[in-house]
Order: sequence, then structure tokens, then C-alpha cells
Amino acid sequence: MPKKIAIRIVNLLWYGTALLIVLAAMAVAIGRELMPHINLGSEPVSRYASQRTGADISIKNLRGQWIRFFPEFVVSEIDVNTPAAQVHATNIHVDVDVFRSLLLRTPVFDRLEVAGARVSLGTNTDNPDIDLEKLWSTVYLLLNNNIHISNVDIDFPHTGPQQTEPQRQLHIADFRVEQRLLEKRFFLRIPGAAPGESLAITGSLNGTTLAASAGNLYINMHNWQIDQWLPATNENTPPVLRQILGSSWQTSGESWISWEGIDKLTSITKVELQHNISSIGSSNNDKTVIALPDTISSFFSADWQRNNGSTLHIQQLQLHNRDTQIDAVQNAVIHFRDTASWRLQAPKLSLDNLSALVGFLPDNTLKSVLSSLHPSGDLDNLDLQWDNNQPLATRMQLRANASNLATGPWSGVPAFTKVSGYLQSGINYGFIDLESRDGFSMFYPGIYHEPLMFQTAAGRVQWHWLPEEKTVLVGSDHARLTGEAGDADGNFWLYLPL
Repeated sequence: MPKKIAIRIVNLLWYGTALLIVLAAMAVAIGRELMPHINLGSEPVSRYASQRTGADISIKNLRGQWIRFFPEFVVSEIDVNTPAAQVHATNIHVDVDVFRSLLLRTPVFDRLEVAGARVSLGTNTDNPDIDLEKLWSTVYLLLNNNIHISNVDIDFPHTGPQQTEPQRQLHIADFRVEQRLLEKRFFLRIPGAAPGESLAITGSLNGTTLAASAGNLYINMHNWQIDQWLPATNENTPPVLRQILGSSWQTSGESWISWEGIDKLTSITKVELQHNISSIGSSNNDKTVIALPDTISSFFSADWQRNNGSTLHIQQLQLHNRDTQIDAVQNAVIHFRDTASWRLQAPKLSLDNLSALVGFLPDNTLKSVLSSLHPSGDLDNLDLQWDNNQPLATRMQLRANASNLATGPWSGVPAFTKVSGYLQSGINYGFIDLESRDGFSMFYPGIYHEPLMFQTAAGRVQWHWLPEEKTVLVGSDHARLTGEAGDADGNFWLYLPL
């Protein structure tokens, strides 16, 4: 009895397989007969594509033929219109993978080639009615196919409040997606308008939907002119930021990016920005504006998670100006909870670099103050928090360990040297717990001819800013000073009008 059942199962599998082969052969035969007449169905195909994508799609001169195991479609022209963009493409060749299309219940292409296209992006890409996540998901579906697209011109909308800025254009020379067994490989090459200007992107990804996707990107830029891609400015833009965004920059560098779905993204970037002084109206000899550095070099990594903030780790940020190099930031970490609040942490911040930045500042009050103070020394274990959601008085919180700080005299404030201790400050209030053991000095140039020298200094010194009275109150709790002339104990208060 079991033997008869086994024989029946084998026969059933055999005849079932034979039936599938016969049906597949019939489908291929029917397809071969119908392909030459496919042009008669251009309108239904256009309606089907429009329904599937939500875009207005018009297909002209659609021809079909059967090549090997797949039907091939050739389209002379196709127009795609959406609220975000208009696309006109020519010379499209599509090979449909029938079996995978039936398995996934969505069109899958064994080959998609586009020999030329023009894409015009609309001015309402930030329209809240446009579901950007759905738009990117639709684009990602195309990446599930073997693709070769060349000679694509992309027109970006005019910028500026009156739409008067020059229209930006981008030319894609080559874009390829190759299906592998477990992943997809892609390559993108964009030549620049100027000689030696180029942008290339390579990477791999897997997953059939954007939400379930994961992948890696490698981006390489060489002499890429980024000034036309920087955000537009207006009268509300701060002057310094307006000058930076209005200047000409060439970018060279590389970036490694990985992502997991639409909720997590990490990157490592090494980039160098070169400032083209001759391209802007005001040069670095103009003392009324900031003097932009010749080159900015940066090496940083970033981590972004949806609904969980993001982190920027700056391993190195250097400013180069002629023969001068300033290590502005090293090993700093910035945490962003949202667009209004952030937190900066760094193992060390050198105030000597802050003094070196004076040469880049315009002739204003800030430059005058920094020139007079000329701060030096280090802030160790720096922790700076900023929250625009809070009132101005409590918006900033600074904590650090001061190490051998020194400042010059300014507006009645005495000069100090070798100041060490724990520092905590807000916008209008702060204190330092002095713990200077290797020397300490104060200098009142309007009172004494020589600085007051001490061997050690300990105690809390605090200050309070009174903006209505334009005054700073400086005082101490019990403080102790030791020196060759003897020891001093007590407290003090200074009333310093600004």
C-alpha cells in the first residue's frame, strides 16, 4: 500500500511539472505572437503604469518582441509628470522578467536602458501634499532591476525670493544597477562643468522595499564646485552665514555611508573645502567682513536615527590660511536632539586656537574684545549644551576643567595667568572653583605697575551679568592665596560697568 501511494505522488509531480512546462511554452508562444502587435496597447499600458506609480505617464511608439526567455519592449518616447518633477526620456529598452514579475506581483525588469532623458524638478518639491517617503519608495522599486541610464540632464528650479537666481543643472553621464545573487550593485558618474570636476558614487544594497533595505555607499568628489548647491540666503540670514554661503567653494574628498531602512544612517567623511577668493565681490582685504580661510579640512563621522536624534563626531577640523594652520576642533562630539537643541563634548579645547581666529574676524566689538583678552590655555572635558527652547538666561550651560588659562586686561577686568579649576557658566551667571597650584597672577594695569604673583590660589570666584545695568558683578566665597610675601584669606566683590 505505501508503495502505491509513493508511485501516485511521483506520477502527480511528474504530470504537474509537465503541465507547467506546457503552459509556460504556450505562454511563450502566445507572447511571441502578440509582441509584434503590442503597439496597439500603448494606451492601456500607460494607464496601468500611471495607476501603479501615481504619476501621469504617457508612452509613445511602444514596440515589442520576444528575445530569448523574456519579452522586450522598445519605447521611443515616454513622459512622466508628477507634482515634484517632469521627465522626458527617449530610446528606452525594457526586458521583462516574466517569472519574477509573477512571483513578486510587480513588474521586474531583466534590463532597463535609457539612452537620454531630461528631468525638470518643480518648485513645489516641499509641498506637504507630496509624500516624499512614498516617492523615494517608488524610486527604490526601480532599483530592483538591472538598469543602465546615460545622458540625463536634470534642471533644478530657480532659487531666491524672486526666483531670479540662475537655474542649476546637473548632467548624469552614466548610472548602472546590476543584480547579483544576494545584493544589487550600482554606479553613478557625474562630470562637472569645469575641467577636472567630477562626482562618482558606487555602492551595494539589498532588500525589495526601501523600509526593509540596507546598503553601503562610497562617494568620491574632486574639485566639485558646490557654491551653486548651497542653500539660498535672504535678508533674515545672519551676515556671516550669508557671506559663507555666497562664496565660491571647491570640494574634494570621499565619504562612506551605510543605512538600515529609513530609520538609521551612518557615515564617515573626509573632505577639503577650497575657497576661491577671486570669485566673490569682497576679498579677504575687506575688514568689514570675516576673512574666509583659504582651505577648510575636516574628517568626521555622523550617526542619524529617526525619532532618536543624531550625533556628529568631528575627528579633525583644520583651517589653512597661507602659511598658517589652525587645529580648530579635534575629537569633538555633537549630539542633536532636534533642530533647536544640541550638546557639544570634547576632551580638550585650546583657547590658543580661539586667539588665532581673531585674524579672520571683521573689525568689530568681538574682535576688539578677543584681541584685548588674547585667551590661552585649555578647557578639558568640555561639555557645552544649547537649547533654543529655553529662555535666553538659561539657554546655555558650559562645564569644563580649566587648565592654565590666561587672559589680558579688558575694560577694567584684570589680567589673569595660570588659572586652573572647575568651570561652570551660563549666559548671565557662572563660577570657577580655583585650584591653581603652579602659580597664579592678577594684573590691574590701572592700579599696579606689576602683576600680583602668587604660588597657589583656591576658592570659588563667581560672576553675574546684569544686562539692564550693563554691569558685571564679580565676587568670591572664602578664597586663599599663598605667595612669597605671605598668605591671604578672605573674599571680594567687584562692580564692573561695561
